[in-house]
Amino acid sequence: MRQISIAAALLLSSSVLAQAPGIVWEREYDDITIFHDVITTSDSRILCAGYRGASQTSLWCFDSSGDVLWTFGIPGTGQTGRRIATSPTGSFAVVGEVASVSDYDLFIASCSGDGSPLWQTILEKPSTQDLAFDVAALPDGGFAVCGYTQDSILATQAWILRFDSAGDTLWTRTWGLQYIDKAVSLVYLEGGITVLIRGRPQGSDYRPVLQRYSLDGELLWTVYQEYTGVPNDLCVSAEGGYCLMKRPFDMSSYTTYYVLDTAGSVLDEIPVVCQSGHEEMRTIIPTADGGYLVAGAEGHGDEPPATWNAHISRYDQAGGWMWTDIVQSGEEWKFYSAAQFPQGGYIAAGYHQDFTDASYALLVRYEPELSVPRPDIPSGLAIESCVPNPGTAIFSLNWSSNVSGTSGIRVYDISGRLRLDHELGLMSEGEHSSQIDLQALPSGCYFAVVTCGTGRASAKLVVLR
Repeated sequence: MRQISIAAALLLSSSVLAQAPGIVWEREYDDITIFHDVITTSDSRILCAGYRGASQTSLWCFDSSGDVLWTFGIPGTGQTGRRIATSPTGSFAVVGEVASVSDYDLFIASCSGDGSPLWQTILEKPSTQDLAFDVAALPDGGFAVCGYTQDSILATQAWILRFDSAGDTLWTRTWGLQYIDKAVSLVYLEGGITVLIRGRPQGSDYRPVLQRYSLDGELLWTVYQEYTGVPNDLCVSAEGGYCLMKRPFDMSSYTTYYVLDTAGSVLDEIPVVCQSGHEEMRTIIPTADGGYLVAGAEGHGDEPPATWNAHISRYDQAGGWMWTDIVQSGEEWKFYSAAQFPQGGYIAAGYHQDFTDASYALLVRYEPELSVPRPDIPSGLAIESCVPNPGTAIFSLNWSSNVSGTSGIRVYDISGRLRLDHELGLMSEGEHSSQIDLQALPSGCYFAVVTCGTGRASAKLVVLR
């Protein structure tokens, strides 16, 4: 498990900021209060879920310049859109809560690609506060939703729900043995639904809890994470497991994201580099090349912070820190979510609050970065196997190439540092077996990159002592 000291993280931050991609445009919307989520489409449209006073709007669609194309909402004022998902058919679903007479009710609603309403479901439970925090599209066209339900008897319980493609409720599950339990994020992976719960026993700090459900609603397993902190987001990792992000409960530590296997066990621990001792990182989002975006805010000044600056960071697949951009305002700017455009570049969403406490929804579009390593391109080069893996010293990489060329093997640690550079010389096309000696490296996860001509392929290695 890798850890970086705070001093080292601050040193890194000063050198990485200059590498952030440029900003294409910034837009504020004085008729919208806040954006909680943002996604992009294949034709570069931007969809945002958020809140606008007492309106009947929870979803906005913008063109690539930030101009509104259409809006969507359900009947009922005071609704808040929390998260968005795209179904396999190309329609959209937005989840959140809508205000009733004395409480909030959870809702999920769907619209077509042009914003036309398809269906809506509102779950009304008397005398309870019911909120949705996340939604995931399922292969059958339905959706999984998570949030919480709260009343005066059972306190706060995590709430997990499944809906079919028409918005009908297939099943709901509640879970809560503790004082406060909120389901804050979920993903679909390998035929099941994995949920991140923000658990807090009475009198204790927050602690991440992972639960795995079958598509029929059967609870398969529950994993209590050993570390404390406020869990905020969960995504599918490049390794095929999970990536979990948690922020500190106080100023004693930094936001960290954890790479987990499919059973919820920690494989790696990566701190989010931050320049200040106050931070509110909100989301972690996978990128097309297997890396991650982290979006949130940094506070500056005495506690409580006098100002907040919007923060977005980019990490590669191995956890190496690539760049950070901080949008400084002198007031309060916060990112709540971010997304990558299919053709490159990024969009970050949140809000700006001025000194009069007026709040304006915020979008910032970034250029594609020029120096980001691209994912492996199909080139006729492939690593067929790596044995043993895990191993202690000598590894054999079995690889093949359909072209000849100058070849080599490089091994990187999870920080992105080059730890071994093994030149192979000119290699012919065909199958090859090459050995690398890693006995000088400490236990941990590494990435081996094989090159032959213009071809490139990578494989993950685990060194155990």
